[in-house]
This record gives sequence, C-alpha cells and structure tokens, in this order.
Amino acid sequence: MASKTLTLVEFNRQVNIAIMYLVANNVRLLFPKASLDELVAFLAEWNKLWEITENKATRNSVSIQKRNTLRKAFQKAYQLMQQSLKHSADVVLTDEDFANLFITKPSEHHSKNPPITVIPTTDITNRQKREIGFEISNPSLPDLNHKGLGDNIDSIILVGSIRNVGDAAPSDAEYSPYASEKKANITINFKAEDERKVFYYKVAFVNASGIGPFSDSASVVIPD
Repeated sequence: MASKTLTLVEFNRQVNIAIMYLVANNVRLLFPKASLDELVAFLAEWNKLWEITENKATRNSVSIQKRNTLRKAFQKAYQLMQQSLKHSADVVLTDEDFANLFITKPSEHHSKNPPITVIPTTDITNRQKREIGFEISNPSLPDLNHKGLGDNIDSIILVGSIRNVGDAAPSDAEYSPYASEKKANITINFKAEDERKVFYYKVAFVNASGIGPFSDSASVVIPD
C-alpha cells in the first residue's frame, strides 16, 4: 500500500518481492527504464545494508544511520512507482500485479470518479542549488489565485527528463516519473552531475479513473 507507513521488516519484504516482480514483468508494465534501474540500484544497496544491520556482529550506529537514510530515498521512489503504475493510462493491472506490487486496488466508490479533462498549469516558484520548486494549479477553479486541486482530483504526477544543453527534446517515452504528490507544491532535488543540464517536465492531475491529460512540455536549467 503506497500511503501506509510500513514497518522496517514489512518494507524489506515488499521491496524484495515488488522490484523483482517489476523487473520480470516490465515488458508488459512499461515502467520507465531509468526509474526501474534506480529502484534496482536502491534494492542492491538496501540488501547489503540490511544484511549488515540485521547481524549483531556487524551492525553499528553508522550502518544503521546509512540504512535509515537510504530508506527515505528508496521508499519515496518505491511509492512513486506504485502510484505511477496504479494510475497509468497505458497499462491495465491484473490481480497478480496488484498483489505483487503491493498496490491498493481502487475502491468501488472511487472508481466512479469521472475521468479528468483539466490540464494543469505550472509555475516555478523556487530555484536553488540542485533544487527546483514547482507550483501546480487548476485553471478551471474560479479563483485564479487558489491553489486547491478540486474535488475530482486526488493527486498530481510530475514526469521529467534530463538532457544536456543543446540536445534534442525528449520523446514522450523518455519521460520518467519524478513526483506524485497530494499537494500543489512540489520540490525536485537533483544530483550533482545534473547541474547546468536541462530538465524537461510535464504534469497531470490524477484520480481513481487514471491520469488526466499532461501539460505541454516545458524546460528549466538545473541550477548549480
């Protein structure tokens, strides 16, 4: 379940099942390769730290702190994968998918939500070292300064792609999920090697019926 706070043991169990299942089935599930590679790398590092910290002879405060720090980033990427696949417009999840990816099935009530037709608008509100803040708003709301999402909207998904300056813009297939939030303000943190590259991004509203139409692609240089 993407929204549930997991115990350490349950988190370990889920990621080892879910990510291996995703690797084995991704030809059908179409999760972006770059995001899948990140999850696989997280899992490899997690399992090394898990073995160390679960052994009384090898664990210490440093290894436990490393594990806890890794979990924050790993769980964020893991839950983003769950939300992305749950609301994918391109893939119909099977009962086996829901079970092995630990994704909560939409309830009967929520599944009656009408499809989203509104295209979000996005403003950049913050640019700091390797960090960009986005504010997403619903242009259909009467108050143009109101940043609420609306009754038919559960969350926002932001997808993006990083390119070198001067490279061609990415194709639709080259965008990967970067954030899934239930709030209008989203902050993306980048890696050191991304500095001064171009971040292309699109956003869409999400509800139980799926992902709505994406905004047109926009771009911003990642600050150093």
